[in-house]
Amino acid sequence: MPRNPPRSRSPGARSLPQLPVPESTDARIEATIELIRTTGATPRTCALRAGFSNSGWYRTLDGRPDLLDRIAQAEATFKVAMSSVIVSNAVRLRSWKAALAILAVRWPGEYGPQLALHVDDQGPDRIAEMSPEELAVRLRAVIAEVVDAMAEPERIEFLAAMADPERRRQWARAPEAEPAA
Repeated sequence: MPRNPPRSRSPGARSLPQLPVPESTDARIEATIELIRTTGATPRTCALRAGFSNSGWYRTLDGRPDLLDRIAQAEATFKVAMSSVIVSNAVRLRSWKAALAILAVRWPGEYGPQLALHVDDQGPDRIAEMSPEELAVRLRAVIAEVVDAMAEPERIEFLAAMADPERRRQWARAPEAEPAA
């Protein structure tokens, strides 16, 4: 085996090593879990990189709660590692901006940006009179206003979630708000 594996030639992955594609399903599962743990990329992206086809990955997931638990553990490992990097740099650099960012992400209701949204729908009677096309236009305008009011990290996360069917379903099942202390 060469000491330094050949590098990928694709423009977006200049420094990524060329990975051998595991042949067995179990080996592809292990490669997927490791990629999730070390890169934080979505499980689907990691599975595709590990050699699964899109449909093959979802067939593998079907009826495998143990695999879903392992994915959640790998994601948690990555989150803790990245949080540790941010916290240690915030302390080392004495950065109040980094500290505030940590607080805003962890406790958005207390430290995050406050969204002031005004929707002028002209009352329930006006909505009842709107055609489906008018409602769709109004809904798009409200969504655009909400997205524009989001802080950059939330906006990126929201837009990424909307582009990925699995993440969109997860986003739609957002957890209940934490009870006030």
